[in-house]
Amino acid sequence: MVYEEFIAAATAQERHAARFFLAPVPTDQETFDLALRGSGNADDEALSNETHRLGIELEQVSTRVKLAGPRMMSEAASAVCHCSDGVTESTMTVGHGLIGGQSISLRFENGRDRWMKLDDAIDEFIEKARISLDDDGTD
Repeated sequence: MVYEEFIAAATAQERHAARFFLAPVPTDQETFDLALRGSGNADDEALSNETHRLGIELEQVSTRVKLAGPRMMSEAASAVCHCSDGVTESTMTVGHGLIGGQSISLRFENGRDRWMKLDDAIDEFIEKARISLDDDGTD
């Protein structure tokens, strides 16, 4: 079923982000590199590429969820994708020096917040999927 496929794609994105954002908050390039290696990423580019790939996969499945409906599920899928986009943005910018005056530790913490929002959005999607399937008129 498309809901299960969407949950699997969203969970893959969330787990990939979790391995990185559960590390201690980096304060400099050395501790950032430790967080990268500890999360199984060779470097910043590998982290960004995998996050981007997982986000694209999620968007593709999301289209099928939206076509399948109902509206409640389309909206829940959109919320997950919005949070996924935030995680992707965070992972792509966290290691890029001072951006807009933000330190690496502040960008990392912002990314961690976005990862937690993604986790919450996935939980909400799962709950709505359960409700939707319970209300489909079958026993």
